[in-house]
Amino acid sequence: MNALLAFAAFTTFIALSSGCSDNHNKCSYWASIGYCTRNYVDYMKSNCRKSCNLCTGSTGSCGQSSVQQSRIIAGYDAKPGAWPWMASLWMNGRSHICGGSLLNSKWILTASHCVVGTGASTRSLQIKLGEHYHRSNDGNEQVINVRRIISHPRYSRSSLVNDIALIELTKPAMINSRVQPICLPSKGSRPRIGSRQCYLSGWGSIQHPGPSHHTLQQAMLPVVSHTNCFNRRDMVCTGFGRSSLTNACRGDSGGPYVCRKSDGSWEQHGVASFVVEYCKYYTAFTPVGDYIDWINQYIKS
Repeated sequence: MNALLAFAAFTTFIALSSGCSDNHNKCSYWASIGYCTRNYVDYMKSNCRKSCNLCTGSTGSCGQSSVQQSRIIAGYDAKPGAWPWMASLWMNGRSHICGGSLLNSKWILTASHCVVGTGASTRSLQIKLGEHYHRSNDGNEQVINVRRIISHPRYSRSSLVNDIALIELTKPAMINSRVQPICLPSKGSRPRIGSRQCYLSGWGSIQHPGPSHHTLQQAMLPVVSHTNCFNRRDMVCTGFGRSSLTNACRGDSGGPYVCRKSDGSWEQHGVASFVVEYCKYYTAFTPVGDYIDWINQYIKS
């Protein structure tokens, strides 16, 4: 991504049970830097239950981030833990190839073009969760092997129709403040044209040509007419239409396009599929709402 914009501030973090709260005003910050799972685990369990997602029933929540941040114009880097459903598709233990999103503790959503014709297999591919900075670990990362890869049966490599895929993990991810599932939208729903409440995050290149970026990026992308994406009615088309502004790029493929709901939670409306002219102008996303039945037949079985 280039010329990225940061997302709007969370004014509240939705508690999942009444009476569950933090006992210190720095709990959300401590959670964002990993104290829920290392260094001060016992203290955090006692005093920061809300930020560590330890409230009753929290394991069934989705689309929640404990990281508060304000809008930053022309910002680039996401804050650690801001998008806790982000997944990195890691090839041969050494390189990021695509993004993805955590749907529940065992399933990742990504694009078919990330796992078909790329050499991706249950042997070569691993999933990184809780990741932020590719060049070093901060103790929040979870690296999990892949049990199976399921590309949509009607995916077309030539046209990128049905560009969506699922990845099953060999073991459940550990849900915590840095690893959270994203919510799925209702069947058939799409964000309306003109919406500016939707964001892409990923490790895509910040210039073209160039390698994927080492730090997780974030960008607001407005929803526009399908006519800007080669008249593809089967896609959610987004962008500013200017090469100098935000757009997806190499390495962002498969990543989630998420929209903020009125209650402050987030749901995924797109999977990054293609861009109009080499990381410029517009980004097209596979509409997740069109595939709810297909997704659910696997992740709920």
